Parts: sequence; structure tokens; C-alpha cells
Amino acid sequence: METNEQPTELPKKTPRGFASMSPDRRREIASLGGRSVQARGRAQKWSSEEAQAAGRKGGTKSRRSKLSNEEYAALRSRIARQMEDGE
Repeated sequence: METNEQPTELPKKTPRGFASMSPDRRREIASLGGRSVQARGRAQKWSSEEAQAAGRKGGTKSRRSKLSNEEYAALRSRIARQMEDGE
């Protein structure tokens, strides 16, 4: 014998963890992590030049798969020259 039961509604999910916190509370917790890293001396302390060089290096890595070998070699050469010239 078949019954024509309607499916019951699933209970609504309530946010858990960080999703349940106010933005101010999440910001407070995040700042504690940043302060603890700085207190232990593990925070990155880069100069502006070092940060720029790292950004260039990261940019070449992310573009590598989209370039041919010749284009990649030319890009690496150009970046190396810029770094030598202090740009």
C-alpha cells in the first residue's frame, strides 16, 4: 500500500563557529593572532623593496602556465634586469 506523504522540511542550519560571531568579535580574535606572531618575532619584516621583489617573483610564477617558453624566458630576463637596475 502506497502513501502520499509529503517530504518534511529540513531544519534550517544555524551558523556555527566564526559565522555565528559578530564582525567585531571576529576582528578582535584575528587581531590577537597578529599580535602573538609579532610578539614571538615571527612576523615578516620586509622593506618596500623586498616586498616589491617578492610580488614580481610571485607574479611570474602565476603567469608561468600561460606563457610559452620563449615568453617566459624573456619575462625572467626583463625582471632580472629591473632588479639589477634597482627599479
